[in-house]
Amino acid sequence: SFGSFADFGDTFINLITQDSFMCTIGGTNQTWQRIPYINQILQSNWTQSNSSATDFIKNKPPQPFFTMVGFSNTHRPFPKLENNSEIKNIKVPPFLHNVPEIQHDIAELNVSVKSVDNCIGQIIQALNKTGLSDNTVVIFTTDHGIAFPGAKATIFDPGIEISLIIRGS
Repeated sequence: SFGSFADFGDTFINLITQDSFMCTIGGTNQTWQRIPYINQILQSNWTQSNSSATDFIKNKPPQPFFTMVGFSNTHRPFPKLENNSEIKNIKVPPFLHNVPEIQHDIAELNVSVKSVDNCIGQIIQALNKTGLSDNTVVIFTTDHGIAFPGAKATIFDPGIEISLIIRGS
């Protein structure tokens, strides 16, 4: 355990608030809420963080801003499949056994990933509608690999594979 975020010296959020950026955070746990320099907690509930972020954007913040939005959608338990037709096209990663139970689990993960994609789409749409898109950098990243044996919480390739998409200039 560490004493405080100040123990780490200047953080990204500390540095940009010195340049008059407003910093907001949504979909967080209690640890993230202890970060100094956060101007506003949008929503600490993972399931509502996307709508609070889009509301924040739609209100056109009066100054440059940094907003971090967390999602729990791709964490277990995955949502149940509405129908099993999605299983037929599943590609099981080579480090897992290609058996019906794993195919079903991967299909449920894919439903979760589509949910996150939809949430990100709503944020991009809010930026477009408010005219903020042209001067906003959007960074999408994850903090670990997929939640399967031999992946998440390991230092094997499937455990450290993360998403990183950057859009903007």
